[in-house]
Amino acid sequence: MMNVEKIIAIWQPHKYSRTIDNINHFISCFAGVSRLIILPVWEAGELPIHIDFAGLFKRYNLSFSDRIIVKNGVITLSDGEDINSGLIIGFGAGDITYQLRGKI
Repeated sequence: MMNVEKIIAIWQPHKYSRTIDNINHFISCFAGVSRLIILPVWEAGELPIHIDFAGLFKRYNLSFSDRIIVKNGVITLSDGEDINSGLIIGFGAGDITYQLRGKI
């Protein structure tokens, strides 16, 4: 069994309407993570709606990134910070899967 001391969740919200409709569940579902990184909402054809992610998720060790880049097994945030330790889990229904696989 693997002993994980740090869990990093990378979340790409899918659709503004779905995010807003389920925001309280999203806020609670990340309980226990060491760090939460939020990517931009995958719009899926919807017009942008402001969501105060910083305020709503303020209890978390929170970061934002425009995207992630994976090269040689290292995940890099858009600001240049490398994320390469702990258990890293991606959540979303947009292109996060391709970002994590280094396909885009």
